Amino acid sequence: MYCLQRGSLPQVYRIPSPGSRVPIPWPDDLPEDFTAAAMRERLQRAVQECDLPGDLIAIDCDEPPCMAAFRMRGEGLRSSLLACPAWSEAWGGTTNQTGDSVPCGDGTKETFLMIGASMSGLVVDPVPDDKWNGIRRIRERRNVVADNWSCAD
Repeated sequence: MYCLQRGSLPQVYRIPSPGSRVPIPWPDDLPEDFTAAAMRERLQRAVQECDLPGDLIAIDCDEPPCMAAFRMRGEGLRSSLLACPAWSEAWGGTTNQTGDSVPCGDGTKETFLMIGASMSGLVVDPVPDDKWNGIRRIRERRNVVADNWSCAD
């Protein structure tokens, strides 16, 4: 997972991927808008070009789909993102999303949302007899963000 330091999109550092379950590999034959590089670039463009009620904290492209983690600053992040041309021109109104609230040291909580384009039909799960593997993978990716969360100052 590539986490962005507050206020600067180009700076990145690495957080380990979840260790359990079977990761979903990136297929070689995806349409261009669904490759990891294109998804990362479009998510960063959406943050730069559209007024989103959240701060981009991380983009996880370790497995499909790329998921952007946002620190929530209000309501309507999903609808704002879907209305943003950087998102809608490539992926329309489809999403995978998950989120959580994490406790901060001062007794407050912060809420984050992880959101990515739906890749239904484009990715083959390596565990075909486990229809829940994909959902568990997204939840485990969410848990990595929650476990490594740093509350805003």
